[in-house]
Amino acid sequence: MFGLDKLFDLNHDGKLDAFERAAELGFLDEAERESRKEKAGYGHEKYGSDYDRNSRDEGDSGEDW
Repeated sequence: MFGLDKLFDLNHDGKLDAFERAAELGFLDEAERESRKEKAGYGHEKYGSDYDRNSRDEGDSGEDW
């Protein structure tokens, strides 16, 4: 289908049965969702809410880390 057929052919019979096809489509759907989130700017939530903020607070005393 998308070049991933060999990866999802779990019983190695050369054909994808219904379960294998569903696993492949589920994987592709999840990858598509993650890609859209990253393009929309939501890709950093796995690193925590402070990931994309400045490393220093506005009230920082100027001390070196």
